[in-house]
Amino acid sequence: MFPRSFLSATHRLALAALSAGLLVGCAPLLLTPASLRAPQGFDAARRAAAPDKVFFAIYTIGSDLEDDVDPEDGKPDEAVSGQLQPRGAASDDLREIVSGLQALTPAQRARVEVLVMMGGARKLGWRGTRLLDGDALVRDAADGYFGNLPDADYLEKHPQGSMTDPRMLRRFFETTRTRSAGAGTVILELAGHGASYGGMGADMNQPEATQWIALPAIGRALRDADLRGAIIAFPACTMASLEVARAVGTQFQFLVASEETMPGEGWNYQTVFARLGQDPPVPARAIARTYADSLVDDPAHQYTDYKTCSVLDLPKAAAVFPALDAWAAQVDVQDAATRAAVLDASRTRKGFGLDVPTDPPLSLDVIDYFEALRDRSPRLRAASERVAKAARAAVVHHRGDRGYDHALGVSLYPPHLRATTGDEPNYDAQVAASAGYWRVIDGLRPYLPANLTSPRQLRRRPPSSRK
Repeated sequence: MFPRSFLSATHRLALAALSAGLLVGCAPLLLTPASLRAPQGFDAARRAAAPDKVFFAIYTIGSDLEDDVDPEDGKPDEAVSGQLQPRGAASDDLREIVSGLQALTPAQRARVEVLVMMGGARKLGWRGTRLLDGDALVRDAADGYFGNLPDADYLEKHPQGSMTDPRMLRRFFETTRTRSAGAGTVILELAGHGASYGGMGADMNQPEATQWIALPAIGRALRDADLRGAIIAFPACTMASLEVARAVGTQFQFLVASEETMPGEGWNYQTVFARLGQDPPVPARAIARTYADSLVDDPAHQYTDYKTCSVLDLPKAAAVFPALDAWAAQVDVQDAATRAAVLDASRTRKGFGLDVPTDPPLSLDVIDYFEALRDRSPRLRAASERVAKAARAAVVHHRGDRGYDHALGVSLYPPHLRATTGDEPNYDAQVAASAGYWRVIDGLRPYLPANLTSPRQLRRRPPSSRK
C-alpha cells in the first residue's frame, strides 16, 4: 500500500479559504467576439434527435496533479526544468480519451462526440482555459503535449480565465447543452481535486491556489444552464456523498463518484469509450457501471488498494432527503441518551478521507452509519431504518477494494465532527445533506470539543508516482 500523506500546504490553504468564505474564481472572464465564434463545422440546425448518439463533456481542472508530478514538491515541473513537460494526471486522462476515440470504428466514432474544457495548471498549455472538441483533442495529442494548438483550433480560449470561476463553469454547461441537443446519452464529468461538501478545484494560477468551486455554485451553474443528461461523474476525491447529490439535483439520472480518494489516473477511459461506442448502444446505467468497474477492477488501474466507486440513481436519491429530515425531527440533542447514540455510532464507524488513521474522517457511509444507529437507539430505530433503506434503493452499483466493505455507495458528514475555523470547509445549511440534518449537526456542536486535526482533502496520486 502506498503512503497516504498526499496533502500539500496549498490544499490546506484552499480549504481555509472556503471556510473563510472567500469568493471562488475571481479571475475575470473575458468573452470577446473572437472567443465566442461559432466552432468550425458546427451547425445547430443539423442536430436532429439521435437516440444512439453519446455526448461526452469533461471539465478538467489540471491543478497540481498536472503540473507537480515528479517529484511532488509543490514546485511546477516546467518552472523547475525550464522545458515543456508532457507528464501529468490530467494529460494522461486526455490521452486515454484520445486512444478510446481512435479505437472506435468510423461508424462508432460518428455516434460519439467529445467536448473538453481544460486549464488550471501551472504549465504553458494549461494556463487560462481552452475549449476544444474531439477532433481538436486528437490533433492536440499528436505531439504528446496538450494546450499548444493554434488559437484557431480552439472553440474558445481565455488566457486569463479561471477554471474555478463559476461563470466559466456555467458557460461550459451552456455550451454542452447546446452542442448535445438531440443526443440520446449526455455524460458530464468534473475532474480535479474534491472534498465532498468542500467543493472542488484547484486552479493553480489563482492566488495561493485558494480558488475552489463551492458545491452550491456547481448546483446553481447546472440549474442556470438547464443542463440535463444521463450521467454526471466526478473523477475527484470523496464526491459520492449526499451533499453532492443534493447540490446537483435530479437533472442527471446517475451520479458516478468515489466515497474515498480518487487515484490520479481516474477510471480507464479506453474501457469506458469502448462501451460508449458499442453497437447497439448500451443503456446509461450500464455505462455508469463501467466507470465504477474500470476504476476498481481494471488491471490497468490496480496500483492502489483504497479505491471505491459507486453509481447513485439521483431521482431515487431524492427520497433520502425527506427520510433524513424525518429522522432529524426525532433527534432531541438535549436528551443525553439520544445524543450519545448519535455520536457514538458515528465515532465507531470507519470513515473516508483519512490522511492517517488517527485523523477525523471527512465523511461516513450513509447506510453503514444509519444501520449502526438503528441498532443502538430504540427511539431512532424506525427513522434510521428508513434512511438506510432509501439510501440502499438509490445506490444501484458500488465497488470497493478489500477492506472497504463499509463503503456501500454514498456518504455524508459525520455527526461527531465539529468544524474548526480555518481548517475545514464550513458545513452549513447551504451544503448540508438536508435542512433537518443541518439542524442536528448545528445542535450537536455545543456538546463537542473542537477537533485539533480537522478532516482534510486528499490529493489524487498522479500515475507517474506508481511504485
